[in-house]
Amino acid sequence: ERIDSAALSAGAHFTRVCGAGGGGVIAVFVPPEKRLAVSNAILEHGGMPLDAEVDVNGLQCFQERP
Repeated sequence: ERIDSAALSAGAHFTRVCGAGGGGVIAVFVPPEKRLAVSNAILEHGGMPLDAEVDVNGLQCFQERP
């Protein structure tokens, strides 16, 4: 909860807890101009930011032809 609150206070749009049991992550959705501030807030509150981006195209698979 403290990481969630810190991220939102620093400018994140919203967060989502993912995973279950003994582990998991909090996905934090941040506008690009707030990325550094939110990352620093997460660090200051005991979190470890993992850099990721949303891919608006999704997974694309292509079959090679002989």
